[in-house]
Amino acid sequence: MNQNTEVFVEESVSYLLPSFKGLDIKSARKIVKSSKKSLAKLHKEYLNLLKKVEKEKAKAEAKKIKKEQKAAKKIEKEAQQEAKQKKSAELVQLVVEGPKQKATTVTKPQTVKKTPTKSTVKKK
Repeated sequence: MNQNTEVFVEESVSYLLPSFKGLDIKSARKIVKSSKKSLAKLHKEYLNLLKKVEKEKAKAEAKKIKKEQKAAKKIEKEAQQEAKQKKSAELVQLVVEGPKQKATTVTKPQTVKKTPTKSTVKKK
């Protein structure tokens, strides 16, 4: 028996012993010995049940997290499909309407001033 089980058994036996008044020592020892075995077995089963409950809780939590992740992936996938459809609709519209032409502004050509050269300057 491990230490926790021994402590549990000793405490339980201490509660049981006063109820065995009137028995001879030999019979009381037999009852205490068998009750120790039964209590140890009971404590083991109790610990196993606690472990099982903890595992089930962990399993349920993992299942919940997996379900949330699946929902998040589904939302992401829908958003991607919506973006694809939007882009496809824009492309179709471009094909139907033709490319948009930018308004071009006509600018007046600037006149370039010539600097006087030697040949163009008259001598006096």
